[in-house]
Amino acid sequence: MKAKLTLSLDEKLILKAKRYAKSRGMTISEIIAEYIETLEESPTSRRSAVIDEVETITPIAKSLRGIMKSKKISTVDYKKYLSDKN
Repeated sequence: MKAKLTLSLDEKLILKAKRYAKSRGMTISEIIAEYIETLEESPTSRRSAVIDEVETITPIAKSLRGIMKSKKISTVDYKKYLSDKN
């Protein structure tokens, strides 16, 4: 059963949430629901054992997980990227 929930947020945050939701083809309600689901996950139900039990993965971080798996990036290249970044 669905029920309504009213949130009071800063206007800039609302606009940011609307842009984020639109860019992902989701509603703000879906994004909030997804986030709340991540808060309720037990540490044993998480896919990665690397994640500390105290940490919470946000939906944004979760969407980025694994995007570099197919890329062959060496440690040397990564260190060069970090040094060039500074």
